[in-house]
Amino acid sequence: MEELLDRVVSLPTEAGAAEEQMLRADLVQEMVARKERGEGAKRIARETFENLASMLTADYKANGRRSLDRVEDALGHLREYFAEAHAIEITRRSAGGYDGRE
Repeated sequence: MEELLDRVVSLPTEAGAAEEQMLRADLVQEMVARKERGEGAKRIARETFENLASMLTADYKANGRRSLDRVEDALGHLREYFAEAHAIEITRRSAGGYDGRE
């Protein structure tokens, strides 16, 4: 799973949105599979949106990514909807209620 996470957070800025979406889907599938096997279920259950947002922004800062401002802006909008959610609860179905447009 760490390999998938590394691939997601280290995508070059010119990478297409479709590729990023596919990698994120792979990561979620891996997390679900581990949960079903009982591997790391306690750790996964504790991960929150805020934990993931912090890891993402820390990676962007550590790697000097120019799009940090954009990511922080997007996380601000997502935070309004997912702030209290555990990572495992954020699925395509749960995200269906998030519109992001104001």
